[in-house]
This record gives sequence, C-alpha cells and structure tokens, in this order.
Amino acid sequence: MYMRDQVRGPNGFSPSAATTLQSLQLGAVEVRRIRSRLPGDDPAAGYRDPGDDLVWAFTLTGAVSVFERKSDFETPVGAMSMSQVSRLRLFRHTPDFEAVSIRLDRSSVGLSSSAVSAMSNVAFPGREGLPLVLFSMAREAIRNFDSLGESSKAGIAQSLVDLTGAFADDFLGRHTAPEKEQRNLVVRAERFMKLYSASPAIGPEDVAAGLGVSLRVLQKAFQQHGRTITGQLLESRLQRARTLMDRESTAVLLGHIGQRAGFTSAQRFSKAFSARFGQSPRASRSGHHESLS
Repeated sequence: MYMRDQVRGPNGFSPSAATTLQSLQLGAVEVRRIRSRLPGDDPAAGYRDPGDDLVWAFTLTGAVSVFERKSDFETPVGAMSMSQVSRLRLFRHTPDFEAVSIRLDRSSVGLSSSAVSAMSNVAFPGREGLPLVLFSMAREAIRNFDSLGESSKAGIAQSLVDLTGAFADDFLGRHTAPEKEQRNLVVRAERFMKLYSASPAIGPEDVAAGLGVSLRVLQKAFQQHGRTITGQLLESRLQRARTLMDRESTAVLLGHIGQRAGFTSAQRFSKAFSARFGQSPRASRSGHHESLS
C-alpha cells in the first residue's frame, strides 16, 4: 500500500502535508476535517501544525501511520488514535486519507507525558463507547458550525475536554472526579435522546435504562447542571421538529411533523413550540420559507 511521507521540520509539519477541508475553533479546542493533499488544492487550505496540542484523529478513509522515535503506529479506517504531534518525526498517509481531528491543549486535559505515551500506541475502536461520543460531537460541531453561538461552542469544547479526561481515566485505570462523571453522563444522555426522542414512548426511565444507570443517578446528574431529563427530552423533540420544518415542504402537515418529532398530539406540539420559540409552528415555518424566497 503506497503511503506518502510527511517529515517534521524545525517549524513543524509543512502546510503541504494535508489539506484542511473544514476548521472550527472552540476556544482552547479546535475541530478539523483534513485529507491527503491533491493537485490543485488551495494553498491557503494547507495543514497547520498543532504544536504541542494533543490530537484525537478519527480515520474516515484510507490510513495513516505515525512515527515517534523508532515506533511505527497505524490507524485504520474506523479507528481513533491520540498523538502529541510535536513528538512525531514523520507521518505517512495514503492518497485517499481523510480524517476528523480534535486538537486540545494538553494542560486543559491534565495528562502527564507518561499518560500521553501510553495512549499514543493504541488504535481505539471508533464506533463504540466514549470514542464514538467524541467523534459524534466533533462531526456534529463541524456540520453545524455556522449556527453555533459562543455558549454552544464553549459547552462543546468543555465536553470534549471532559470526555477526553474521562476516557484517559478509564484507559489508565484512574478515578474520574464525580463532577466529570456527571457531566459525561449528561452528554451521553443528550446523545441518546437525540437518537431516540422521536418515539413518544421514550421517557426519563427509558433514557436511564438505555445508559445503564438508575433514574435517580441520571436525575442528580441533570440537577447538577440546573436541568431535568424531561426538559431535555422536550428540547430534543422541539429541535428535531424545527429541523423537519426547515427540510420538508409546506405540503407536509405540521401535525405530522409534530408526530415525527415525538409529540403525541398536534395541540401539545403547538403549545410546546410556541412556549419555547415565542411563535407558533405555522408562523415559524411561514417566516422561514419567506426568507428563502
């Protein structure tokens, strides 16, 4: 398998090492989608060396191998790996390589050099557990980067830092602080609700069961953040309804959209939507389509 060599110079890796397709700055955290450089790519979209930052890389296509001192470590499709790029002497990737990466200030995560070394030689399965949550958050942040407010960016950045710390704690056998455990549980619950809240039968007990914790434990985690499970379920359904309203034509009845978002009746959907967004679903959809015309 042919792989291109990218050698680290005195000032880091060259901009020609890869092409940046998207970049989202979230304070101390940066999310990027990169791929192997192709002829004709915009020079301004070149690779930016992350310096001493820690980098989670999720390989989407192709493969990449990193070389730290004498070790050669490959991350195949569907896997996640961590590296501190300043330690690398070179990396190699296939011409079809593409990845999503999360760059974090190592001090914000609190990992020692030995911990980083221990985690830098493992390809973690990217489709299960916390690696999947990390990847999903990074991917969704990139997809919605135009609509993210500053508070959302800060929240995503903190969650990515906390999840990285929790993942390291689990991998290294360390104890995770209770406040981190609760925040991570809330993040997992939010993801679960986003996936399953379209079913009106899903309630707080089902969310807790889906996460493998008791309802009381999940309630306490949300209370620590001044929120409730029921409130987050409602928010998830309302956001889903807004997405459907923007995507579907006006021929689709609003009552049907409410049902597809998890509401048991058109009246409950309309009342909840109006209370949350300050206007009825009908007025909201009318305004959206007028702005597009």
